[in-house]
Amino acid sequence: PELPGDFWDHPPVVRRGMMFLGMAGALATPVREDERIIGDVPYAEFLANREVLPTHMREGERAELRAVAIGKCRDITGAPEARDDTADFRTVFGMGRNFGHIIADYQRPLRIGFGGIRREIEDRLKSLSGEKAGAQRNFLNAARLVTLGAERYIRRYGEEAQQLMEQARCKGRRAELRRLSDICAHIAADPPRDFHEALQLVWFTQLLLEMESGVSAFSFGRLDQYLYPYLKADLE
Repeated sequence: PELPGDFWDHPPVVRRGMMFLGMAGALATPVREDERIIGDVPYAEFLANREVLPTHMREGERAELRAVAIGKCRDITGAPEARDDTADFRTVFGMGRNFGHIIADYQRPLRIGFGGIRREIEDRLKSLSGEKAGAQRNFLNAARLVTLGAERYIRRYGEEAQQLMEQARCKGRRAELRRLSDICAHIAADPPRDFHEALQLVWFTQLLLEMESGVSAFSFGRLDQYLYPYLKADLE
């Protein structure tokens, strides 16, 4: 992904946010024939980007992270010494990526959208004060970049659907693609208004989690419960 010129002037956590925003603007956004729920991490391209993520650290920072990983390995295994090798480092620390096995709060973007999450972050940034403000500001700045990445990724799918709509020969497919383009334009930042938009936003959230974590294990949880109000309203 294309990164800003001042990339190395920022702390590692902010660089991670920059990497995510860059990936959101660089990964392909395929819309396949007859799809009415769109979005797919193009794995060959994504895995190439995944290998870039560990390189967002300088050598000194990498050495510090390795020392932390070795200490954690020693605590976990109980061994007096821990092997300083790549396997231990990757196993314990995951090269800074999230291993998953998580049920994320899918209801949060459903309630307020990624734009709402971003505005909450911006409000917290304005209210920061005290000794810990620096570390909190770095994390919140990184989180803000992630929400901007989410918005960018979803909008790009809408633009792809719009382009395909203009080329489509089938009237029915043109209508579907127009609808998908409108959905993406709305849910990129705002909460969904109906079942189709809600289902599409949950799927995009899943893909964004996979992008951030390195293609990991995330469960939708009680999808039936938090999507049912949208389906009920549509049926009524």
